[in-house]
Amino acid sequence: MDPLSIVVSSIALAETAKKAANLLRDCLGARANTQSLDKEVSETERVLQDAKAVLEKRSSHKQLPQDGISTSKIQTVTRR
Repeated sequence: MDPLSIVVSSIALAETAKKAANLLRDCLGARANTQSLDKEVSETERVLQDAKAVLEKRSSHKQLPQDGISTSKIQTVTRR
């Protein structure tokens, strides 16, 4: 192989390696974003479950106004 062919092949190999490294970086970044989103969804689910528990407890106290209290809507959200 002549020196020019070696240089051209080396450049092509380096470009391919750079593309692979960028793809890997993007995939790892997406993984971090996915983990962050999963954490947010879990925290939101806990908040909704707590809200449901509070509303269910409140609905058992007949002395308190019951207008607008419906746990069926919260059950629908937390089951998704």
